[in-house]
Amino acid sequence: MSGHSRKEHELEIELEASTVLEQGRRIMAHEPHKYPELIESFVDNIRLLSRKTGEFVGERR
Repeated sequence: MSGHSRKEHELEIELEASTVLEQGRRIMAHEPHKYPELIESFVDNIRLLSRKTGEFVGERR
């Protein structure tokens, strides 16, 4: 790395467990639920953060 120290960072992405459990309970009870939307938005947020991280790393090179 040509004399530069490498920095590593960690990012935690959390999802409210009670919300996931409630949506799972609704599925099991055959009640209306938003489980797919909940998980899809969570994964979309991960994708967005991943893209932004790649853009940031690209700018620093």
